[in-house]
Amino acid sequence: MARMKLIHRITFMLLAAVYALATLYAGHQLYMYWVVQSIGQQPPNDGPRGVGNRPVIKPAAVNLPVVDPPSITPHRTATSPAVHIVSTTGAGDYLWRHILGAETNALTLSGVRFLYHHGYGQVPGAVSMPTGDVMVVLNARDDDKISVSQLWLASLVQNPNIRNLILIILGKENCENSWITSYRNDNRNLRAVFLVYDDRAAGHGIFHQWPLGVATYRGFPANEIADSALRTNRKYSCNFLGTVYGNSSRERLMASLGEHGARCYVKVRYQWLPKERPDSMSEYVDVLRNSDLTLCPIGRNPECYRIYEALALGSVPVVENRSGIGQCGNQSEAQYPLRLLKSYGAPFIYVDDWGQLADILSREDRMSPDDKVVRRLNVVSWYRGFRRKMADKLVGVLLNSFH
Repeated sequence: MARMKLIHRITFMLLAAVYALATLYAGHQLYMYWVVQSIGQQPPNDGPRGVGNRPVIKPAAVNLPVVDPPSITPHRTATSPAVHIVSTTGAGDYLWRHILGAETNALTLSGVRFLYHHGYGQVPGAVSMPTGDVMVVLNARDDDKISVSQLWLASLVQNPNIRNLILIILGKENCENSWITSYRNDNRNLRAVFLVYDDRAAGHGIFHQWPLGVATYRGFPANEIADSALRTNRKYSCNFLGTVYGNSSRERLMASLGEHGARCYVKVRYQWLPKERPDSMSEYVDVLRNSDLTLCPIGRNPECYRIYEALALGSVPVVENRSGIGQCGNQSEAQYPLRLLKSYGAPFIYVDDWGQLADILSREDRMSPDDKVVRRLNVVSWYRGFRRKMADKLVGVLLNSFH
């Protein structure tokens, strides 16, 4: 009898232990379910929405950086057909990496999906042409390149598989681009043309102005300059590394530097070279990064790669306020030269003659290091904002002109 009672007591205790464990397990599962549901809970569908129709999540009690939304209201959704960018020139790399800020061959901006296809010197028929919505970047800087660009354009505007076409054209430095302006009234699939330099056609009909940018074909880097580099005192008051042409204002610049440029870095050649060696590009970037001012004498056109490269590195461009040769807008009209950059308030120092360099360098000597730091930060900030506005302008024209 006593043995049976012991067996019953042990059985009861085992059952009680199993029940207690089951209760604890159920309670734990219920608690975890509540925690997961609380963390993963989504706001109601009628709540505020973010960019791309993503939910807006209120931050916890932690100071998080706030990112400004795109300045263009999307007219398309991420499911819209892609816009293919086809480039035969380094100007396409400037568009893709510096203006749009892309790091791979695909990018979504303001609800528009962009895909990038690039090949230097490609000709029509050598590549499989995308269909639908297409943007093509062409080099038409000399007669030979114009002939190739005309072949491209003839094949593009006649292509029934291209619904909408936009062109970005690196035209002649003297703005003699009549071959493209003849398409002003084309109504097949050509929706917009962006022209580099002060071409008078820009701002009329389908024509717009586009920045020259940096020399990506020579390997100028796309990465942003570090903030610490902008706050460090620089070695040189100014710099000029470039080609000196006979009977040009560059000879006058060299005379002024000989008299007043003791703290400037100067390295010249007397024959233009299209390519840079890795060591010469490294030297060039290092000098710009260590100069308060970058002297930008006029060549065939006042707009040159050096201007944009100086801006990218926080060095103030000193530019000539006069026009180059040919049919570009000239200084007798207030908006020229450098119309596009002036319209966005570019932080330049303008000179009418390089004899003014002595006064400019004298003012630099009187400027405090702290003021120079603030100026550098402002220059880089302006250039960053300018690129963003160019991206907004491009997407805006695209959204408003595509059918």
